This record gives sequence, structure tokens and C-alpha cells, in this order.
Amino acid sequence: MLPQKEILSAHLAMLLFSILVSLSFVLGAKVARDIDPISITFARFCIAVLIIGIVYKLKTNYVFDDFKSPWRFVVLGFFISLYFVLMFEGLKTAKPVSMSVVFTLTPLLAGLFDYLLSSRKMSKNVFLAVTIGALGAIWIIFEGDLDKLTSLDLGRGEFLFLIGCAGHAIYAALIPRLNRGETAVAQTFGTLIACSIILMLLGWRSISITDWTVLPPLIWGTIIYLAIFATAASFFSNPIFSISVKLRKSFGLHLCYPVLGRLL
Repeated sequence: MLPQKEILSAHLAMLLFSILVSLSFVLGAKVARDIDPISITFARFCIAVLIIGIVYKLKTNYVFDDFKSPWRFVVLGFFISLYFVLMFEGLKTAKPVSMSVVFTLTPLLAGLFDYLLSSRKMSKNVFLAVTIGALGAIWIIFEGDLDKLTSLDLGRGEFLFLIGCAGHAIYAALIPRLNRGETAVAQTFGTLIACSIILMLLGWRSISITDWTVLPPLIWGTIIYLAIFATAASFFSNPIFSISVKLRKSFGLHLCYPVLGRLL
């Protein structure tokens, strides 16, 4: 068993993660209709590359082996980019509360992909925790209406974000499998570079026609927030999320709390 101090740290880390993700939904909802999803995601990744690059340089000297087999970062970058782009696309029509509820399905999806990709199984307690969270999320998503559930009457925004969450889950499950001994900072740096390149290639037209000089302060504030705080939460929490079974349990339980509270 993990020491009580480590368990408490895990819970606090996941609580902070949940708060940072929730703020991403709130801010994203305010700007989603005012800027293209690929453009805002590209901008936040570019800024994040600079920030994490400085952190990487300060924490360690450049090691070529950290970036061997660069295809690994392309794979990781694709799936996490899919998540963020579809988050903004979904926020055009879905409410932040609905999006955060859909996100509650991510631990269960991650466990499923972790098993498919690495044959790692959840413990019974972990599986029970994330399943309760998922069932609560499904109940809220379909507004407790069995007719909507049986007909899969899911809003467009929620459906797109569900695909994005699947991408996030695959990304989380792939982190330990594609790691070649590099630190979390090195892996994050390589992934962010790959994200920026992928989005530049796929969304060059929308990026080039965006008038960056006249964007309102709220959009720039959202970009900076995502680049600093949301990037730290999404990238550096993932080793906790995907490598340690005990911490994955903590993550699942923290996501259950608001869902169960809503049901009660």
C-alpha cells in the first residue's frame, strides 16, 4: 500500500487537475464561437512549447536519446490534439457542465484502452469507482431519460467531445507504453512540438486567416491559461493518471464526487 502522505498528495493532485480542467471548459465556452478550434489550440501549444522548452533546458541538458523514435511523439500529439480541438468544437453547442460530465467517462475509457494496449487490468475497486462515475455521467448526459439513452439522443457537442475524450484516454494509455526512459518534461516537450506541427499542417488555412493582432483580451487570456495551467494539468498529471493504479483510483473517485453530488 502507498503511504498516507502519498495517497493524500494523489487526491490533492487530482482535485487540482479537476479544477484546472473545469476552468478550461468555462473559459473555452466563452471563446469557442469567436475563434477556430484548430487556431486556438495551435496557439496554446506554441506558447506551451516555449514554456516547457525553457523548463526542459533548466532542469536538464539536452539529451538526444530523449527524442529518439520521434514517431512516438507524433502518435501522442495526434491523440491529445484531437481531444483539445474537439473540446472547442463541442463547446460551440454544448454547455460546460455537460462537457465536464462527458469527461467523467475518460477514466473508464483509459482503463479499457490500457487493457487493450498493455494488458493491464484495473483492480476491482478501481473498476467499481470509475464505473460508478461513468454511470453517473451517462445519467446526466441523457438527463435521466431512458428514451434518450436507448435512442442514443446525444447532442452534437457532447458527441464530438466524447470522441475527443476517447483520444485523451488513448493518449493516457500510450504514455507509459511509448516512453523510452525520458523524463515527463522531455516527453511533454516532444509531444507539444509534435502537436504544433500536426495542427500547423492540418489547419494552416484557418491559422493563416486568423487575425491574431485584433483578438480580444479574453481569447488571449484563455490561450495563455491553457498554455500554462491546462497544459501542466493535462500533460504532467497523466503519469499519475495512467501509470499508477493507485493514483488512477484517486482520479476516478474525485471525478465521481461531483457526479454523485449532482444525482443527489
